[in-house]
Amino acid sequence: MISCGLLQQLKEWWDCLIDIGPGLGYFPNAKKTWLVVKSQHYKEAVKVFKDTGVQISKEGQRYLGAAIGTDAFKENFIQTKVDTWVSELQSLTGIAKVEPQLAYAAFTFGLSKRWLFVMWTMENITTKPLVDLFSDQMIELSPEDSEKLRTSVTASKSMISNFKRAHHMQRLKGLKELIGPKKAKHVDNLCKKGTSAWLTSLPLEECGFTLNKQEFRDALHLRYNIPLKGTPTFCSCGQRNTLDHSLVCKKGGFVSMRHNQIRDLEATLMSEVCKDVQREPTLLPLSGETFNLRSTNVASEARLDISARGIWNSVDKTFFDVRVFHPGAESNKTTNIDMAFEQEKKRTYNRRVLEVEKATFTPLVFSTTGGSGNSDCIPS
Repeated sequence: MISCGLLQQLKEWWDCLIDIGPGLGYFPNAKKTWLVVKSQHYKEAVKVFKDTGVQISKEGQRYLGAAIGTDAFKENFIQTKVDTWVSELQSLTGIAKVEPQLAYAAFTFGLSKRWLFVMWTMENITTKPLVDLFSDQMIELSPEDSEKLRTSVTASKSMISNFKRAHHMQRLKGLKELIGPKKAKHVDNLCKKGTSAWLTSLPLEECGFTLNKQEFRDALHLRYNIPLKGTPTFCSCGQRNTLDHSLVCKKGGFVSMRHNQIRDLEATLMSEVCKDVQREPTLLPLSGETFNLRSTNVASEARLDISARGIWNSVDKTFFDVRVFHPGAESNKTTNIDMAFEQEKKRTYNRRVLEVEKATFTPLVFSTTGGSGNSDCIPS
């Protein structure tokens, strides 16, 4: 509890709190109660609060993770905080060399939150030692990359100012025109729902969210469209091994592995809340049924990826089919390609599921950048 005012008013407030507080379940503790006053009022405060046991300070006191008091007290408080943060950040730099994902999670969910809280609650905080340490040790940059970063920061200053003065979406459109269609497409992909989920998730081993240092760094390269280092010039299939090619090449079975991993994950999650969850269920055979769409799959052994009861209501069955695509592939560079894949899935299976299975169908479309389609939560 906190209050402020004239000394006599505060004394009356304290006496009232002592009288009626216990009856309301609040028991004031004078030893843990601090009165912060200006130096010229210190003697009077000691006189007014004599025999109350209230602690009195003319310097300042820590309060809810921040500090109130004289400028010197707050500066000392902030300096102590910054020194502690620098020490903790130095420890993180050592961890980041062997466990970059864990260091990132500790910084994002722990250390940075404490910085932000103090910066929100106090004024004139100097964090230059933190920024310098973070730039020099947490982010490993080559001399060429460092020069690019400095150029980017300089160019971004005016851009940030323009963002503040103009409408965000209009400026974003202008930025896309400035960086070119290829990079603009990559920015659009990163804006899709779910693309940043892996960065905001704790690295829980039991959930399979942990990445080793190579996987974490590769994931960052993929996110920011930076060429991977140390990769072969040519793929084992004979084609040039570009970043886009490595995510669509079917040799080695990785394309099927990522599809099956998402299928199995979805099925596992559904089994926790749904009934009759099946993987790769075979559709009922046709007995002369015809469909108005020629694209409908009429194969006798047609199957989908998952089926479950209790998705949209308690008893009806819902079928799901998973599609994972790479937005950077030449065949996928049109706009709204995820919606196109959803419609393709619906044209292939929707009528058969509705009319023969008497169930519903929902396509599950995901991109290699982490985004998901729009129909994953809408029954067909």
